[in-house]
Amino acid sequence: ATGLTGATGSAGPAGATGPAGATGATGLTGATGTAGATGATGATGPAGATGLTGTTGPAGAAAPIGGFTHYLGEIYDGGIIYYLYRGSDSLEHGLIVALTESSARWQTSATRVNADRTEDGAYNTALMTGSPAKTYITSLGADWYLPSIDELALLYYNRYCANKALRAGGYTLLPKTNQYWSSTESTDVTAANLWFFDAGDSHDGAKTATYAVRGVRAF
Repeated sequence: ATGLTGATGSAGPAGATGPAGATGATGLTGATGTAGATGATGATGPAGATGLTGTTGPAGAAAPIGGFTHYLGEIYDGGIIYYLYRGSDSLEHGLIVALTESSARWQTSATRVNADRTEDGAYNTALMTGSPAKTYITSLGADWYLPSIDELALLYYNRYCANKALRAGGYTLLPKTNQYWSSTESTDVTAANLWFFDAGDSHDGAKTATYAVRGVRAF
């Protein structure tokens, strides 16, 4: 009979690791492919919800009654506003009386100059010649003129507002006893129209006589 297998002997020591083999060469990089076509733009998304409405601002100040920004008796443009109206241009216009006055002759020698407009003192004043009254008025500055007879009448009927403002400012009042030269000539070559502030009407006066003169201007 076969005898028993003997015990396995112990393992011998491991042999040394052999050297690593050389790394193989890197293969060639392939060519870059062409870029693909740009894709179509996607559909626009839905609009967002509308934001909340802001609060309403405060109401602006109310416009002056009648649309006027000036008032009778206002110190404006070197004088006192004594008449206001709305013109055909839909704008506000008015007449201003000077703060001071003087006295002078209408002309030193009476001659006809055709200053015959009753409503347009600027037109009349421009025509006046040999006139101490005009010399004084133009010394006040540009745009001042000797009022026409109608413009003097308006000053007389609005003297209340003018004198209140003149007194408050310490300026020369419009005395009720004065007779003022207008720039409107009379039909008589030797005369021009005066406005009597005591009687409240107009009369002719000799151009070479001395009466009160007061400048006005328009805006």
